[in-house]
Amino acid sequence: MNPDGKLFEGDDESSFGGGWNYRIIRFEKHYALHEVFYDTDGNPSAHTKDPINFSCEHDEGTDGITQSLAMALSDATNKPVLPIDDFPYRQKEKK
Repeated sequence: MNPDGKLFEGDDESSFGGGWNYRIIRFEKHYALHEVFYDTDGNPSAHTKDPINFSCEHDEGTDGITQSLAMALSDATNKPVLPIDDFPYRQKEKK
């Protein structure tokens, strides 16, 4: 958990009507794999504050992790790298 308690950078959860996937995000000095959330028009609206951490509840078993890893690998290899400046909150910060 982040010290400020926020789980996401960007818009609040009410704007996540367009689904989510795993994406590699290019930051100023590094790349990281995050969950990215989209608005109803398919534009990225937020991402997890921290890079993803593969863990699951006991009832999911290890299959929960392997399924998440497979999905993340597919998303990361089939989607282009997403520049951090593509997120609306970054546009607002630069003004």
